[in-house]
Amino acid sequence: VPPPVAPANPVVAAVKKAGASSVFQVAAVLFTVGLLAQVISAFRVGSFLDRIFDFINTLSDGEMTYELSSFRHEFGFDLLDVIGSTLTGMMLFLLIPTILLCVGVWLFHLAAKNNNEPLLRTTGLSILNGVSIFQLILKALSALGVLVSVVLILITGAAARNGDAMAVAVGVAIVPLILYVPVLALSIAYYVSAIKAIGAVKRAVATGQRLPQISAFLPVMNILYAIGSLVGVAFTGGWGVLAGLLNGTAMVLVSVALFNFRQAARQEQYAQQQALYPAPQVPYAPQPAPPVEEETTF
Repeated sequence: VPPPVAPANPVVAAVKKAGASSVFQVAAVLFTVGLLAQVISAFRVGSFLDRIFDFINTLSDGEMTYELSSFRHEFGFDLLDVIGSTLTGMMLFLLIPTILLCVGVWLFHLAAKNNNEPLLRTTGLSILNGVSIFQLILKALSALGVLVSVVLILITGAAARNGDAMAVAVGVAIVPLILYVPVLALSIAYYVSAIKAIGAVKRAVATGQRLPQISAFLPVMNILYAIGSLVGVAFTGGWGVLAGLLNGTAMVLVSVALFNFRQAARQEQYAQQQALYPAPQVPYAPQPAPPVEEETTF
């Protein structure tokens, strides 16, 4: 086994320390198990549809069984199987960014733990940056979709003959879209912040310059996402509960790792300032001894 090699410079050492920390490692494990739970949940959509079918079939006194049997006899396939397979495929497709995120996290963590190279491989960071850019594009398209929807709703309401009824309908349709705008704006700002932070870390590793000062907005938003994931557990079931709990906990741990990295960046910046502008040394001058008072006797 070759002996460990010292990092190329203090910047690489600090980034390696953050990526190899036990906090980041536990977060990577939780992300992975949470992803596995999401994959299992996707493959169990069929059984979930079967339970819904049994419930509706009981309420309809077997009418659903008759309708599905007629459909299978006419078209030659089971409608529930087609719907279940389609939903499973869609869920797995939507998990592609999460899979890439998990791969990027592990590659960064393993590169940070590699003590046989003085530099840090940034493949994992590049994958994380690519996922962030992809998510930013999706959020931008969502913002465009919200804008188009609001315009179309307003045009439809203006062209309607029954003004009162259409005004109510427009209000019901447009209020949720308006409420979604702040959430969408925070999501866009989050991914912009993530792209800037990852790019700054990659440049610092490549150049050996001082550590970037990551904005506190990024870990704070991670905690908010974690809270949202934990709250969403109440509206899911089965493997979705496990995935929500694990992902929420992992996001909190990533925030802890980011706060630790911010603290290391501040300490490194202070050390550099002290090296460039050392405090003036006051020369020591020996002081004369105080006079000895003579005792007076009476």
